[in-house]
Amino acid sequence: MKAVFEITGIENRQETVINNLDFSVKRGRDVIIESPLDSEATLNDHLVWWWGRLKHQRKFLKGLQQDGAKLNFKFIGYSGNIVVKSNGAEMLHLLKAELVVEK
Repeated sequence: MKAVFEITGIENRQETVINNLDFSVKRGRDVIIESPLDSEATLNDHLVWWWGRLKHQRKFLKGLQQDGAKLNFKFIGYSGNIVVKSNGAEMLHLLKAELVVEK
């Protein structure tokens, strides 16, 4: 399973994003932050880990969205139960981000 926070629609601002978000790297035209949690971690565990790294950058992320960026939390190859608790859902709501789960 792969868990990735993806910022798309920022082709001309990749370096700025990378400089502002710890753990972020370029992937094509996008910037991503992969979760380092192991395969035993739940979907909610990953969301909480990202929120710990992103909550202080909320204003920056909102500015990116105003400029057309999209924020996605992607889970690829996830086979567990999909449970999002309030501490994971809070981030999705506050960032107006999408949660994408692909099997």
